[in-house]
Amino acid sequence: EFTNQVYTESDESYVTISDNTDFSIDGSAKKFVFGLGSVDQYIDISFDEVDISDYEEICFHVSVRPQLTDENIFKITINGVDYNFTSRDFCHGLYNFIMIDCESMTSISSIRITNLQNSLQMFFDYPGVRKVTYADMDKDVVSALQDHISIDYGVSTTLSGGVSAGAKKVSLASWNYINECTVLQITDGVNTEECVLKNEDGDLRDSLTYGYASGSTVTALCKVLREDYDNIEVDPICGIVVTDLGTSREDVSVPVAGGYKHKRFLGALGVLVYIDCRSKQKVLRMAREYQADYGDRFQFLLDGELVDMYLEDTVFTDNEIGNNPRMAFLYRMEPQPITIATSVATTMTLTVEPEEIE
Repeated sequence: EFTNQVYTESDESYVTISDNTDFSIDGSAKKFVFGLGSVDQYIDISFDEVDISDYEEICFHVSVRPQLTDENIFKITINGVDYNFTSRDFCHGLYNFIMIDCESMTSISSIRITNLQNSLQMFFDYPGVRKVTYADMDKDVVSALQDHISIDYGVSTTLSGGVSAGAKKVSLASWNYINECTVLQITDGVNTEECVLKNEDGDLRDSLTYGYASGSTVTALCKVLREDYDNIEVDPICGIVVTDLGTSREDVSVPVAGGYKHKRFLGALGVLVYIDCRSKQKVLRMAREYQADYGDRFQFLLDGELVDMYLEDTVFTDNEIGNNPRMAFLYRMEPQPITIATSVATTMTLTVEPEEIE
């Protein structure tokens, strides 16, 4: 996603920009209202300059109020090139994922959206750039899931004594459900940091960055970690690991503004999301929370696109076999496809001259 986005209207008497959290892709979208008589009014979106020469597509999500016209309803201008959109380009009432080929561009720092109708209302969310490679396509799935999933361990306490910056030991008012290798978050309302217990004597793996007074809040976290995390596993943990790799191949044509991308799916990825903890009671609690929030189907952002994740199976393992209690959720999904060719329309000028007949 583009960083430090700033939205500026051409004339605030015709154009309104507002934040919207009720209808969005990532929790916060922009709502644009072009009032009556606002033809050719525009919104400039500026952001930190991005070198896009190594990316494939500029992408964003748009939802547009229905328009009873076959003409262009708005255009997006990038690097001096206009991309026009009609009402037929959108499924109304939903967000539509828009891609613009950028393989021939160098760098950008702004986008302009211009209204081409008497009035227009639209939602705009998550603008950015993306590229899918063989090296990253599977890792992108795991990383995106790590960013999306959040689980509350439901355990908090306070410091029973003050600590200074650089300390490597803490004293807690309560140790209920706090184990060796538990990740703690300490905050005093001003400073906040995470630390990992080395043992139940309060020793820490690393020194604290800040000092905290007695009574500061300590929260035990259930960290969501990939399979390349530290070799000392934390407790509790929500782990994400790859368990299978499909080998099918399917070619598809994906529309982009002004043309098509020819892409290739290379097989589904098996992904296991597990919750592991010394306490069976806590595993059951967190598994129920996970089931309520994610369960057998959920959506998450993968390389800028909202995709679906479907559950295939679940496994619960008791601690009687010698390990911690664990609840595992097995999913299977296709990573983003690889681009194999691009077909983008170009403007051609033909000069026709009459031929003289003798």
